[in-house]
Amino acid sequence: MVKRQHTREFNAKRLHSSIGYVPPNEFEKEVLNIRYLTVQK
Repeated sequence: MVKRQHTREFNAKRLHSSIGYVPPNEFEKEVLNIRYLTVQK
């Protein structure tokens, strides 16, 4: 159980090369922000 939690936390902070070397949470936040701004126009 502890290992699974550690893995989740690690993957959330890990820099992913396929998305521009940013953590997944930051990438998702940026994509959602771009979509929101696009819809607002």
